[in-house]
Amino acid sequence: MGFKRYLKFTISEFFTRSKRFWRYSLADKQMPILCYHRVTEEQDYLGLSVSLNEFDWHMHAISKSPWLEAVSASRYLAILSGEDGYPERIPVLISFDDGYRDNFINALPILNKHNIPAIQFVVTDILDNKPIWYDVVLRLFSNNDEALLLKNLSNSAKKNINSARECVDYLRASGKDEFFAAKNEIDTLANSMDFSSIYMSDTDIKLWTQAGQEIGAHTCSHPRLSALPEHLVLQEMKGSRETLEVISENKIDQFAYPYGAEEDISSSHITCLKDSGFAIAYTTIQGINRVGDEPFRLKRKCINGGLFQCFNQDFFQSLYFADLMALGSSLKSNAFIGKPRS
Repeated sequence: MGFKRYLKFTISEFFTRSKRFWRYSLADKQMPILCYHRVTEEQDYLGLSVSLNEFDWHMHAISKSPWLEAVSASRYLAILSGEDGYPERIPVLISFDDGYRDNFINALPILNKHNIPAIQFVVTDILDNKPIWYDVVLRLFSNNDEALLLKNLSNSAKKNINSARECVDYLRASGKDEFFAAKNEIDTLANSMDFSSIYMSDTDIKLWTQAGQEIGAHTCSHPRLSALPEHLVLQEMKGSRETLEVISENKIDQFAYPYGAEEDISSSHITCLKDSGFAIAYTTIQGINRVGDEPFRLKRKCINGGLFQCFNQDFFQSLYFADLMALGSSLKSNAFIGKPRS
């Protein structure tokens, strides 16, 4: 084990076993959020998955902690806004992005087992067999058909792309023109593919909500909002909300930004969200939220497989809790020096 990994483990053990750490977090009215994508035994080529055992360990750790309480997205919003009082334990929200069917098949029974509420943010185009572009990239590489896509990229890109993950990372970092040219080709290639087995269906969404879980919007097509004009941003937001309200027969007022990095979010996007009927929005920016924070820039910790392995053990609870509570960013900002904010 490397020194950095050993140091993280040591710090995590020290703080998460300390009552002072948890009492500070309670007094500071902290409200962490976790973001999952897939819960599956399939090989994770894109860094989006956890295994069923891992997810079970994570939910067990939260449900048995004397310091944490898993809350629904609706209650989370009420606590954040001050409409509901801050509970006796730290409120934690579990969220899923994109709408993968394994969340319904594999994650839902585990959530029910531990009595944990969650919210699923759905990309609504998947309901019409229009896959998210990076799933098409993965399918092309899995079928050894990547040449159909790579042929349109620069020679330098072709030399440096040897896997689906490298291709996705390259396209995400590319300029707008190159990205959209590649995405148009991806959309064309996807027309001959069937993705119905990997995404939730209308029926799955209904059963998800009937099981007491919540649904939120994640746009229609998972675009880079920063690359779209405002009228298309509004179309993506309103369209996804309206589709999900019809399917679920519930009000949809929660939204997760596609990609969700700082550069993917602007003040005009927040205005569009408000105009589209949303009350809250989630990023993938790491950090901790607190009561009274801006509801349209909420931070989340994204979770993927193997993050909490150490000393040849598959799961160390202290590492999980440290990431859940954004311990690293708190230490960098000297958050534990002095008193919690009032």
